[in-house]
Amino acid sequence: ACPPRASGAGLPRVFNYKSFKVSQMIRPLQNKDMNCVMDIWLKSNIQAHSFIPKQYWLDNFEYAKKGIRSAEVFVYEDNGRIAGFIGLNQDYIEGLFVSQEFRSRGTGTKLLDFVKGKRFRLSLNVYCENDSAVRFYRKNGFKVNKKISSGLSDEYLMMWEKEI
Repeated sequence: ACPPRASGAGLPRVFNYKSFKVSQMIRPLQNKDMNCVMDIWLKSNIQAHSFIPKQYWLDNFEYAKKGIRSAEVFVYEDNGRIAGFIGLNQDYIEGLFVSQEFRSRGTGTKLLDFVKGKRFRLSLNVYCENDSAVRFYRKNGFKVNKKISSGLSDEYLMMWEKEI
């Protein structure tokens, strides 16, 4: 995750746990967030997709940056630090990325629940070999619609629909 902004001064020298308030929010992406978001995008892809050469992610960095700028993106901010983000193109989740230090702490679920509250249905593609992501989406109500063969690695098209 990126460091807190300069305006959010650090903790006092004597830390008072009783007065400490955790500040977490989900908000739209702002231009000032791009470097941090792209850092999370690159590191997360390299970490989660060991079956795809690192160079692929490096080669597609600028393309992804343009895509993120044109998507509807929400960031999860935790005490002034961007912990993760989710990008939508209408009802399609272009990507959900969480900084390594914020994984397994509910960040991804909170981002997913946030966009579920805005849509009646969602879809996404996930690499079949990315077992933890497939498990995460299944746990959050997504079902595999079909398997797609692609050049790099096979993918699942997963779907979710709000229960009415």
